[in-house]
Amino acid sequence: MMKRILLACISLFFLGCGNFLDINPESEVVNDDMFSTAEGVEDALYGVYMSMVKEDMYGGDMSVLIPELLGQNFVTDDGYLIFVSRLDLENADTRKTVRTMWSASYLVISYLTILR
Repeated sequence: MMKRILLACISLFFLGCGNFLDINPESEVVNDDMFSTAEGVEDALYGVYMSMVKEDMYGGDMSVLIPELLGQNFVTDDGYLIFVSRLDLENADTRKTVRTMWSASYLVISYLTILR
């Protein structure tokens, strides 16, 4: 009889542990918590903007270099940029440049779809 009472007490103790185990680190933000306030949405937008200023996005290649090369507004003889200006996708460097630009762009798009 004493074993059953002890077993019942122990099982009641473990029933109350559900919230105790749901701990979020301070560096981790849950989407529901983040988007519940205007400041949270603003912080998320700042994160998107910061990912757009990287070198393979608008902070580098996509703002001036690649559009000007493709528009043939200037001519270069600098290594792989010759192939980029002709959009020669047979060249490995051109494929890598285009792939990194598209990958970074789709990553930003995925960040924005979380915001809607």
